[in-house]
Amino acid sequence: MQEYRRAEANTLNAHYTDPEIADAVWGMLHEAGFTGGRVLEPGCGAGTFIGLAPPEARMVGVELDPITAKISSHLYPSAQVRNEGFEATRVPENSFTATIGNVPFGGFAVHDPAHNPAGHSINNHFILKSLALTAPGGYVAVISSHSRWTAPPNGRGGTSPR
Repeated sequence: MQEYRRAEANTLNAHYTDPEIADAVWGMLHEAGFTGGRVLEPGCGAGTFIGLAPPEARMVGVELDPITAKISSHLYPSAQVRNEGFEATRVPENSFTATIGNVPFGGFAVHDPAHNPAGHSINNHFILKSLALTAPGGYVAVISSHSRWTAPPNGRGGTSPR
């Protein structure tokens, strides 16, 4: 019953990424110059991006839902799948060559004092933290909602241009 309640609480951000889209994102990453290394998938779900990763990618997935994290880890045993919220993920900054995925979106913030002190929306938190965890010269290729790009740069919804 507890697993059901956890899964039910996660349905707001449970989404499916079509393998054709994930494959196209991997293709763009390759065209941009990615040749291998440690790759973060911050909201891996059942592992669509992990499953389509090139052999030279060493995948690290993060998934909040325990059942979905177990599925991903069983489908892709060579990947490290962490069953935790991305806000709880603690790895050194600049740890990854690339970050790839379909970030969750919504008008709410997650508590992450290190990477979200301004209380940005969940999708902006995922993007900002992904940038921080990706090494300089690395790649961040994420799918995000249209509203992410049209949100006002008020410190909560949108982000200020850098």
